[in-house]
Formats: sequence, structure tokens, C-alpha cells
Amino acid sequence: MRWNLLILPIAIVSLALSPAEKSVVSRAKEYIVHAQAKAQEQELVIQETDQENARLDQIAQGQETQIVTLSGQIDQHYKNEEQAVKYNQYAKPIIDKVNSYWGLGAFAYGFKLLAKHLFVLGIVLAIVGVILWFFAPAALAAVGLAFRAVKGVLSKVVGSVTNIIRRKK
Repeated sequence: MRWNLLILPIAIVSLALSPAEKSVVSRAKEYIVHAQAKAQEQELVIQETDQENARLDQIAQGQETQIVTLSGQIDQHYKNEEQAVKYNQYAKPIIDKVNSYWGLGAFAYGFKLLAKHLFVLGIVLAIVGVILWFFAPAALAAVGLAFRAVKGVLSKVVGSVTNIIRRKK
């Protein structure tokens, strides 16, 4: 566009020029036309480069998304691996005990676990027994009072219901 503005004054001035000057002016016109063609080529190259950059930016964004996704998956797998290692550290001694003595260690381990649970149950039952021993008279009195109250309410309700049924017959 700028080059066209240069050609117009040259064309006007070239009318009053000698043949040698006209040849110089025509070469200048050719140079300007050639420069315009080069400028258009460079603009096309710039447009193609911009399009390629936009395409590469899209690819880069896609790869960034994949990188974020993969890093999240890697973190999750690492956490799962840590949990598996912790479980294996916990389970390894148990597995060794169970597999000892040609597999008979499983019975020993089971009886040991059963004895431990029965011991804890015995302690809990002993504590409950001691608590009931000390608080049984008061607890039994409170329970008896509650039973009498419930019995009184239920007898009133049952009596009312039977009266209603008798009246309807």
C-alpha cells in the first residue's frame, strides 16, 4: 500500500524526463514493484508462521493438560504404593507366623488371637460385674419403679381399648 503512493509521483514526474532519466525511473518502478512482491511474500510467510505458532500453542496446551493429568496419576500411584508398602510391613510378620511350622502356625496364631480377645472380654465382663455389684440395689429399684410405671400406663391403655371394643359390639 505504501509503495503505491511512491509510484504515483514517479509516474507524474516521469512525463517531463529525458530517456536516460526515464530508464532510471522505470528501473525504480521495477524495484518498487519487486519490493512490493517481496513484502507480500513476507506477509504470507508471517501469516503462515502465525498459524503454525497457533497450532503449536494448541499442541503445547494439550500436552500441558496431559502432563498435569499424568502427574496427578503418578501422585495417586505413589500414594497407593506407599499404602501397599505399609500394609506389607504390617502383614509380613503375621504371614510369617501363619506360614511357620508347615502351615500349622495358622492354628497357633488363631488361638493366640482368640485368647487375646477372650481376655479382653473377660476384663470387660468383670468390670461390668463389679459395677452391678455396687450399684445393683439402686439399679434394681430404679428398674422396678420403671416397670411399675410402664405397667400402670399399659394397663390404662389396654383397659381403654377394651372398653371401646365392648361398646362397639
